[in-house]
Amino acid sequence: MGEDAVDFGKWVATQGKGRPRTRQYVDEIPCLDLRRWRLTEWLRPGETVEIHEPGLRFIPTVVSLARDGRTLMLRCDTLGRPSVTTAVRYSARHFGGRRVFLACPRCGRNSEVLYFPQTGPSCRICLGLRYQSQSESTLDRHARALRKIQARFDPTGPKPWKQRWRTYFGMYKTWELFRDRYLRTVVKTMQRHYPGFAEPLERDRSSP
Repeated sequence: MGEDAVDFGKWVATQGKGRPRTRQYVDEIPCLDLRRWRLTEWLRPGETVEIHEPGLRFIPTVVSLARDGRTLMLRCDTLGRPSVTTAVRYSARHFGGRRVFLACPRCGRNSEVLYFPQTGPSCRICLGLRYQSQSESTLDRHARALRKIQARFDPTGPKPWKQRWRTYFGMYKTWELFRDRYLRTVVKTMQRHYPGFAEPLERDRSSP
């Protein structure tokens, strides 16, 4: 290997190492998400139901809606977390219908998701929780954007049946844009860690 050669395997092995993480993310705390369960759409006032879904994000919960439809009782005895009674608030939509919120027991803020740590149910703001995307680097963000478009479009495969060519070429150009953006970010990251690393195109131009 020359002086300017890059040990790519060594560089990959050093990624993700650093100071211990102090942030806590929403995916790590059990929660009750009104957007997922749509409780107020099928739960009538005065009824009590039990909802359960395995996994870290959702918890076994007994939900009771008061007869006036303004109070929701959440009982989470299975995990040893305290039960709570919270207010149900409604907000009218511009094009009809209504949006439902739960009042945070700690600050009273309207929230569609309540989290259940050992200290008691609270909203995301009270607990200081972050989203995973808030801690992403530029490289991670561009890689996620590329994976997102590759889930909808396969640049190596044939055009889907009955898809217009205009749509196909438009998605191909979008994929090229995200791919080039990701590759440029990879090159910049390598150059920041290894100043001797040069872009392949620049090497080809400089070679006799």
